[in-house]
Amino acid sequence: MTAQIRPLPKLAWKLTALWLVTATTASFAQEPLLLVTEAEMQASLAAPEPLFPRFTPEPGAPRILVDAPKVNTSVTSPTTLKLRFEPESGTTIRPETFKVKYGSLRIDITARITGSTAVTEQGFAVDKAALPKGRHTLVIAIEDGVGRLSERQLQFEIL
Repeated sequence: MTAQIRPLPKLAWKLTALWLVTATTASFAQEPLLLVTEAEMQASLAAPEPLFPRFTPEPGAPRILVDAPKVNTSVTSPTTLKLRFEPESGTTIRPETFKVKYGSLRIDITARITGSTAVTEQGFAVDKAALPKGRHTLVIAIEDGVGRLSERQLQFEIL
């Protein structure tokens, strides 16, 4: 007697495909976001600090508030990166102007963040930002609806 293989009903195939897509997407969502490579960190550390004048936002520019990580502290990787934007009353934040530069070389890592999370008028959050061990500097910039630019420097150390 030979075993007969019966085809799965269409609904079973659809459920299996849905499970595969969901399981694959969930595993990618839990992976840490690599913000900076070891090579980028080393190159930035080896470069001299740029001779930029200290940034002074114009009156009424939006505020960039850092919720995580704690400023000028030591943290482990992956770490949470959470910032809030506060515009002056009567204006809004323009999320499309969001920029993040890394280290002395001012490497643009904006796309790494915007490719994994939404940047809104309220801010953004990356739950698992991975960086190599060492001291890190991020320069975050955002504009409001009337074009006033604000920058915030964020320094922390990964243990």
